[in-house]
Amino acid sequence: MAMKDVKLILDKAHKDDEFRKLLLSNPDEALKDFALSDREKEKFHGMGQEQLMAFKSQLDKRFSKDGSSGSDDDWWVESVTD
Repeated sequence: MAMKDVKLILDKAHKDDEFRKLLLSNPDEALKDFALSDREKEKFHGMGQEQLMAFKSQLDKRFSKDGSSGSDDDWWVESVTD
């Protein structure tokens, strides 16, 4: 699981308008330089801006608890719905 990469992607999408637009319109291109599994990449396909920002908020809360993503890193893959 590349939870740190997921956090980087969500942070970048939140701060960088051009990256967010690319991520929403062409996730394969936006994610090409990140170490994600195919399953993780697939979760970005068809995601809208509201859902993208909601997952950033949820991930921020998980990291803010103790500075880590916790032991259940499958949260990202399991919690994102298509």
